Amino acid sequence: MMKVVKENGWVYLRDAKGSHELWGLPDESVKESIPVGHRETSAGIVGQLIKKLPNTPKNWR
Repeated sequence: MMKVVKENGWVYLRDAKGSHELWGLPDESVKESIPVGHRETSAGIVGQLIKKLPNTPKNWR
């Protein structure tokens, strides 16, 4: 998942609550809290990323 996020120009912005990190565009116009260190990512997070990232893999849907 992080590979796709980075390929879309997103960068690490800062730590968020718990085991989450805030990632987004360098100007912070678009950002999302992403869980790190988890085995699986919830469907909700994937859905939010699909809406915000222009190029996501077809198997994410």
